[in-house]
Amino acid sequence: MRTFVFLLLSFVFVLPGRAQVITKFSLDEGASQTYLKQAESTINEVFARLAKNQPLNENDFTKEGLKSLKDLYNETHFYLSDSKLSLRVVKQINDLAEIRGIPVYSKKFKGSSSDSLTQKELVLTLTPNAKISDARFALSKHNISKVLADNDGLDDLKRRQIILQFIEMYRTAYNKKDLDFIDKTLSNSALIITGSVVKKQSDSSSYSVENSELSRDNVRYLKQSKKQYLKRLKMVFEKNDFIRVNFSDIQIVRHYKYKKVYGVKLKQRWNSSTYSDVGYLFLMIDFKNEKQPMIHVRAWQPKKFQDGSTISLYDFRILD
Repeated sequence: MRTFVFLLLSFVFVLPGRAQVITKFSLDEGASQTYLKQAESTINEVFARLAKNQPLNENDFTKEGLKSLKDLYNETHFYLSDSKLSLRVVKQINDLAEIRGIPVYSKKFKGSSSDSLTQKELVLTLTPNAKISDARFALSKHNISKVLADNDGLDDLKRRQIILQFIEMYRTAYNKKDLDFIDKTLSNSALIITGSVVKKQSDSSSYSVENSELSRDNVRYLKQSKKQYLKRLKMVFEKNDFIRVNFSDIQIVRHYKYKKVYGVKLKQRWNSSTYSDVGYLFLMIDFKNEKQPMIHVRAWQPKKFQDGSTISLYDFRILD
């Protein structure tokens, strides 16, 4: 017996005077004809049901994929305006596949009083049997092209592709308030560093990171455990009607000695119903398990240091 899972249809977003468009997808390269037909069938059914305000069929998804698309849809109310789209499948090294370049529109953010729209690129990840396992918004093409061009070999190129995919999923997790995903990506011993500008350096009350060169340029750095960070983040998620995180100026560096350890630097724009800021994010990511990259350091600073630099991979000592 076929089971149906119901999306929260009360949140379906329709612009005044604009009918929902049923988009016809065609996939014509990147995989076998059998797989292309399976994937076509999946995404055509999913987007037709969204456009018609019909319940989604859970057989088109993995459990995680259904939650991912539902959360993203309910937070952003995205919709398609093209009647036809011809796309390709991009196979990944972990036996998954991606469909990129799906142009969608959404309200600028949930809870906004404005009807202003923003165009984004939707990315779907599919399993080997063409079920949707993840849905997220893409990084800008400029960022992707530059990061991939800086590779120093095939292994490095593959990991950069995984990092870009991971960053898209990581950013989308904040937009969807997906605390479980963020929990799974952080090492249990992860070091979380958050900077804040102070008017005057404090002596005994400073939260400077011990044995570090980071506390400088009139910025105070607070060190937190994973548990402390997640507890605080949960409160942030609960008190904000919407959260929009965007990344740009992405730089990826592989450690000269530990070849599976990467440093990722990003410019982060945070916009929420209670607070907005711009700062610089650093992630130290370990690829010992390439199917589940792990963040060992997450550091955010509100401004660059006086010499124009930001927190980087070699500000941290890795112990064997």
